[in-house]
Amino acid sequence: MKQLFAYWAAGAVGGTLMSPWLQPEMPLMALTLAALTIAALTAKLVQRWQQPSVAFLIYGLLCGMWWALFNVKAVNTWNIPNSQWREPSHITLRVTKLSASQPFRIRVEGCVLMAPNTWQLPKGRCPTKARLYWYGEQQPKTLNTAPKPGELWRLEVRARPATGMLNDGGYDYQKYLMRHGIRATGSIRTGTRLAATPKWHWQYWRFKLFALFQYQQEQSEKQQTAAPGNEQENTFWQGLLGPPMQSLDILLALSLGERQWMSPSRWQALQYTGLAHLMAISGLHLTLVFGGVWWLMRYVLIGSTWLLEKVSPWPLGRTFLLAPAAYLSAWLAAFIYAVLAGFSVSTMRALVLISLFVLARLTQLTIPAGQLFLYAVLLVFLFDPFAWLDVGFWLSAGAVFAIFVWQWRSPGPQTRKLWRFELMLLVALAPLSLLFFNGLAWLAPITNLIVIPLFTFLVLPLLLLSLLPALLGSSSYLPLWQLVDAIVTPLLNIVERVSHWPWVWLSGYHPWPTMYFSAFIVWWFWPGKGWHRLLLTAIFMLLQFPVFYRPPAAEFALHVLDVGQGAAIVIQRGQKALLFDVGPAYLGGLDTGASVVVPFLHYHNIQPEWLVLSHAHNDHVGGKRAVLQAFPNLQTMGSNVGDWPCKMGQQWLWQGVRIRMLAPMPGPSFGPNNDSCVMLLEYQGQRVLLPGDSEWENEIRLSGRYGDGLRADILMVPHHGGKSSSQARFLAHVQPHTAVVSRGFANQFGMPAAEVLKRYANQQINLYDTALAGQVSLTWQAATGWQVTQQRQPQTGRTARRWYHRVPH
Repeated sequence: MKQLFAYWAAGAVGGTLMSPWLQPEMPLMALTLAALTIAALTAKLVQRWQQPSVAFLIYGLLCGMWWALFNVKAVNTWNIPNSQWREPSHITLRVTKLSASQPFRIRVEGCVLMAPNTWQLPKGRCPTKARLYWYGEQQPKTLNTAPKPGELWRLEVRARPATGMLNDGGYDYQKYLMRHGIRATGSIRTGTRLAATPKWHWQYWRFKLFALFQYQQEQSEKQQTAAPGNEQENTFWQGLLGPPMQSLDILLALSLGERQWMSPSRWQALQYTGLAHLMAISGLHLTLVFGGVWWLMRYVLIGSTWLLEKVSPWPLGRTFLLAPAAYLSAWLAAFIYAVLAGFSVSTMRALVLISLFVLARLTQLTIPAGQLFLYAVLLVFLFDPFAWLDVGFWLSAGAVFAIFVWQWRSPGPQTRKLWRFELMLLVALAPLSLLFFNGLAWLAPITNLIVIPLFTFLVLPLLLLSLLPALLGSSSYLPLWQLVDAIVTPLLNIVERVSHWPWVWLSGYHPWPTMYFSAFIVWWFWPGKGWHRLLLTAIFMLLQFPVFYRPPAAEFALHVLDVGQGAAIVIQRGQKALLFDVGPAYLGGLDTGASVVVPFLHYHNIQPEWLVLSHAHNDHVGGKRAVLQAFPNLQTMGSNVGDWPCKMGQQWLWQGVRIRMLAPMPGPSFGPNNDSCVMLLEYQGQRVLLPGDSEWENEIRLSGRYGDGLRADILMVPHHGGKSSSQARFLAHVQPHTAVVSRGFANQFGMPAAEVLKRYANQQINLYDTALAGQVSLTWQAATGWQVTQQRQPQTGRTARRWYHRVPH
């Protein structure tokens, strides 16, 4: 029966992993009836046959699919009604995470407990979560006045459904929001604290630790900026407070699992050297704490028992409770560490696995390693049905699975050598690294061999030892923090230098090496006969195609990237590109040049040669710096920006595409929008018009100057569809069959305006919207003509390919 349950568990895990292909509209009742039917058939098969494994596998598959669909339906039952988008609303919020202070704003996250009746908020302990940003003069100025975890606040907000940009190669922010149960985002106008966090609440003590870190950070900044050039005063501060600590961001991440202080450059250096997984609380750290406390308690209990036997006049009898006491003490230490991490997803996953391991040990169950792994994954999916959305889940599960297969295929003392273990993990996890991070840190075995023992035996024990006096209000934690900082800071300096070595990070955007390498790993790892391994490798290659497939280089294509309220367009000719605008960038926040444009170009292996900036507004030129850092040889031109100005009458031939600059025109200026570079592209009789942010004044001038010479097959909607653009006369001269509007979802400007949409509909122009469709790619080939591909939506219907990418209308 145990073997049959393993088949059922395998099916249930497989069924749960089918979640991405499910849709909320699918009937749950049909799956329920199918599962009950298979259950009845299975009962009959058990009576007739001894091993009805296939029936149990199918039954498990249906149960897994039922569980997945049930949860998919549950998370898609509610959204903010569109009549309430960006409308002032008063809500009651229970803060669940530490507020993050960013330039010009504070990020607050929590459970929405009460909202206006018009929101139709579902019932529950935490009906929905919201991520909100507090801007302006009304935002709290100090840590004590900002919302703290566990507090209850009454807030006036402007909210909208949680969505994100969707592009080839870009970060899937909407999937991240959905994964963490965040269904609303927006801004805070005013707020009042209704209730403070009680002292008995675990969040109170967690914030107390964070406040200590904040205080030390302020003192370190004070030491560094107090008296530049004044050695006497600097000596006074160092004598009073000690040397300034430079690794407090790492100490905070290791203590509380918070990475909000870690700069992108430091995180990239850690990623390039294969150490990113060590620098914040994760399943690895929880396992290290569990193992370390178990080892310590085991010897402490044995030593104490031996000592009591020597001094006690009475015999102590058997000591069969020593092992359970050690396991339970280690589990309690792991639980407390998970509390400090705020019960983050990765720590909860590790805690579930550790709990299963302890339970098996305490009950003395003999479970094969493979089945134990399977049951652990099943248990994770039971408590966390969307764990598969986390990269960390695949990395941790992949690592454990690789270890089991390695021990199975090559049992013996050679598997116990640490360097072989690290090399095996590098090779085994390389496909996942290439898939999720588009690169491979090939130095990881070396760096981990050095750093993991250092963290295991020195950094983590000292840091954990310091937390108790910190929580009790004693200042004795400070010398321990300074000691840890003295260890970690030189290490970080070395890591920073090593990360700049050439080839330290092997970029893997091209899919074919990744696919071949992954297939080789399957062939190398899997035990068995040669033809078995060859067949399994061939099947694995076929399964990889949907994941790693890249379309061939387009003959001529226009890619309108989803950059929110802004514009970024890639004109592609084979492996070369011309960029027209690069989207917005905000201080201390989003930079679409770095997060959208550059990843897209790397993903498709495209080399840009020209960068044309329509005008100097941030929503069009904000990403310029990041793009030029990635491609320093770009030639730039634009309206009051770039190396050369764009002027009416300019034209040149680029990769067989004739480019004509229609504006800005000489004469009076009607503002930066109407001074936009207006570019007309022509390739084999196909014409594309890019008018920038032209408004009605410039449209009149263009229509009067060029008339029917404005005719184009494809039109980028001027000024994101603002009501002062896309006049009927202008559209009549252009006569496009397809237009694309680039704008942010539920933006504060109300773009595109209803009257503008009506003008496009009246002229029967096919209109695509990046806020709804994500990236829109228009590809032209002589044999097939224009083909339109939408990242979020298929060619027919309005349903997103993935349920977690849906955008409400």
